[in-house]
Amino acid sequence: MCSKDNFLQEVRALCIFTVILLHVPFQGHDNISFNTWLMSKQLITFPVAVFFFLSGYFYSFRNYKSRIVKLLCPFLFWNMSVHLIKFIRGESGFNIENFLLGNGLPYYYLAVLLQIVLFHYIIFKYWSEMVYRVLSISISIISLMAYYYFSISYSIHFNCYLYFPFWILFYTLGTFGKKYWRNLISKIPFCVILLFILISVFLMFFEANLMYYILFQEGIAGSQVKFSSWVYSILIVLLLLKIDYSIDENVTRNFGTLIGDYSYGVYLIHIFILSLIYKLCIVVFNDNYNVLLPFIAASITLVISVFMIYILNKCLPPFILKFLGLYVKSN
Repeated sequence: MCSKDNFLQEVRALCIFTVILLHVPFQGHDNISFNTWLMSKQLITFPVAVFFFLSGYFYSFRNYKSRIVKLLCPFLFWNMSVHLIKFIRGESGFNIENFLLGNGLPYYYLAVLLQIVLFHYIIFKYWSEMVYRVLSISISIISLMAYYYFSISYSIHFNCYLYFPFWILFYTLGTFGKKYWRNLISKIPFCVILLFILISVFLMFFEANLMYYILFQEGIAGSQVKFSSWVYSILIVLLLLKIDYSIDENVTRNFGTLIGDYSYGVYLIHIFILSLIYKLCIVVFNDNYNVLLPFIAASITLVISVFMIYILNKCLPPFILKFLGLYVKSN
């Protein structure tokens, strides 16, 4: 595996850890005020956007059908598993809309990515790549503006995470390809990217406070889908690409690249492990490590998830692992 691939596996490792961290339940403590949690959350709003970008960055129409299967089978199996568990516990009845869109579950990412891949394929097949890019970027911008308008003006709220117009921007930016990004990144100094990231962080803090305390839009305030978070995520992508393109020597295989290899499987199973680990962490650490508790729970969940996938890859045949989305190719 080349240096660039290894580095991007490390990026995936960082992103999957951050995704788990985002899913750690927030419980109000004296040590962690809601405002502190809200502001801290702004800094980790980038992973889903980065994953969508990487999906577009490595897209290929040659494996279009296999990609659909790779997304659809795990989505149906794991989404059904979670809904079945919730139904048995009496937490909720079965709702076909919630099931298909992954509503309230981490699997919304797969539902959205399926929407994006199908939309991309249809537009590209009957029109052109340029039409797709112009159309998808326009759809994203218009959708975000409409989201703000209806939320603020009419208090009409909907779960924008579940629909592709709010995420297709990042996938589309990825489809511009390595050559385009390499040429663009080469013209931008590190210090400029870092400066704009710092500015975007202040912009996120400002928008979060504005939405929550003045406009009373709690949903937008803590969301990954808002203007400042989009800007921040795009700048994080630029920073990661800048680092990637600046690497001359080989990035050797390490624990980070290993986690990157397992990141898709970790994404699929971590939710089953996290709730138990978090409860155990609360019992073990009590209130002594409130600030560190989410990081401890996320780290333990990540390690256990990787270990479980490793064991399953040693025990189950490849076709079952591929159906479950847990197959990891040996390096």
